[in-house]
Amino acid sequence: MHVSSSVSTLTILSFFMSLAAYAEQTSKAIVSGADEYTWNCSTFHDQPGKGDGPLTELLIKKPSDLTRISRDNGGIFPSKHLFEVIAGRRM
Repeated sequence: MHVSSSVSTLTILSFFMSLAAYAEQTSKAIVSGADEYTWNCSTFHDQPGKGDGPLTELLIKKPSDLTRISRDNGGIFPSKHLFEVIAGRRM
């Protein structure tokens, strides 16, 4: 087995393990924004939000660096726009 094959297999396994953990967690109430981020975003954006999470290589487009959103928007956090992007209504 090639190294890249092993890495791909581990990545896919990691994804399904995250999915199983997510399913288990969502059966409980998510009580904070931090919990929501951990379960729904961090596998792609990573915990600090830089866009380099463990499953990023599975995506066609690299996730955004969330730590730069306000800075790149004139110091204003564009909440409405961000929610529309997450919901798939905007790019």
